[in-house]
Amino acid sequence: MRRKILLYSIALLGSAGLSPVSIVSSANAAPSHAQSPGADPAEELLRQAEVLFANRQYAEAEPLLLQALAVRDETLGPDHPDSLTVVNYLAILYYNMDRASEAELLFLRTFESTERTRGVDHPDTMVALNRLIPLYLDRNSLDEAEPLLRRALEFNERTFGPDHPDTIGLATRLATLLDDQESFNEAATLYRRVFDAQVRTLGRDHPDTLAMGNRLAIFLAENGRYDEAEPLYLHVLSAQEQVLGPNHPDTLASISNLAALYSDVGRFGEALPLAQRAFEAFERTRGPSDPETLFVARNLAMLYRELDRLDEAEALHQSIYNTLESLVGADHPQTMLQLNNVASVYYAQHRFDEAEPLLRRSLEYFRQSQAPRLSRLLSMTNNLAANYSAQGRYDEAAPLYRRAFELRSEQSGVRHPSTVLYAYNLVAMLLQTDDTSDIMESARALVGGLRAARGIE
Repeated sequence: MRRKILLYSIALLGSAGLSPVSIVSSANAAPSHAQSPGADPAEELLRQAEVLFANRQYAEAEPLLLQALAVRDETLGPDHPDSLTVVNYLAILYYNMDRASEAELLFLRTFESTERTRGVDHPDTMVALNRLIPLYLDRNSLDEAEPLLRRALEFNERTFGPDHPDTIGLATRLATLLDDQESFNEAATLYRRVFDAQVRTLGRDHPDTLAMGNRLAIFLAENGRYDEAEPLYLHVLSAQEQVLGPNHPDTLASISNLAALYSDVGRFGEALPLAQRAFEAFERTRGPSDPETLFVARNLAMLYRELDRLDEAEALHQSIYNTLESLVGADHPQTMLQLNNVASVYYAQHRFDEAEPLLRRSLEYFRQSQAPRLSRLLSMTNNLAANYSAQGRYDEAAPLYRRAFELRSEQSGVRHPSTVLYAYNLVAMLLQTDDTSDIMESARALVGGLRAARGIE
């Protein structure tokens, strides 16, 4: 019996999705410094630094800011608003120079001083808090970013209301963070709340509402809630075709995402023309090396594999891998995900010896990465186990299958599609061995998950 090997499709959020947090209003704009009455020996230093900052001459601006900070700390004190203005200015400079650790210390100084002198709910305290969030998100320090996001969201809800654009933006960021932490229930609640707020404030067919509807549908589909995701995808796609046009990137992204959903539920005949349409349009308008073209190409290649069109799947997956290796390097996360996809085709072609080193390499890469996503690690663990099992190497496959099943069951429960898949793989493999000690436990979890997914008590 063949076990299913997982593939990595990339759901596209579309161009109207959440923009990255920005510390300054634009790459060329420096924050304006405070003007104090009377003579200020730091004023001329700041004026010169401001000109250099605007021209991105960061190295030349740094000593002027350090001098200005020393002057203001000595004459005004370290907690004076004008001193903190220079601290913030210098932190932004370091952030733009990719010196995040130094920027963090200065942003922390501004936040802690403002909180201490002006109070926990002062608007300036919230501004200082919000400057720390992108630093933590950039380095994937989700545990540090989460409490700050929660606090900022609670403040905005209380101060501006749940439908204010800034509140919606913070709720979206927190939902994304919780999704990355695999706190699926809370993330689903927040995504739905943001979508409902945008429907109320912008209208159901506004491009931003449609982008959030697409994001919510992606989340639902990734967590096996296909019956909820499909009507949302269909509405978003229909509205985008009318509002944005049939060849708009967001429309094409939704087409590719809907194709991925149909593929996930085995409706390959409906998936294929959608996937081909999205790929051909992106390749024609964006070129073969554009990130969005590569994403929809990946989804199409996966569909070819599901349809046993393995030569086409191999050629397309290998082309995507070669392009990513050239664009971002061999050790980039996207390149490693694609390496796993190439291995999946080798597995389907019974080229197990060629698949194994690729599967090992990609799994080890993500094991060593900072704060790896659990679902990714478990999927790759399952894939390597499947490759072992297909060769009759059950002693090597069993602990990997068991680990994937136990961790996913503990994290997400028996209802989650991956829990059911891992239980099925483990049971199927054990049935081919003389070891029946774990069959009943895994079988119960499998049956329980299937019954729960179908609403059977």
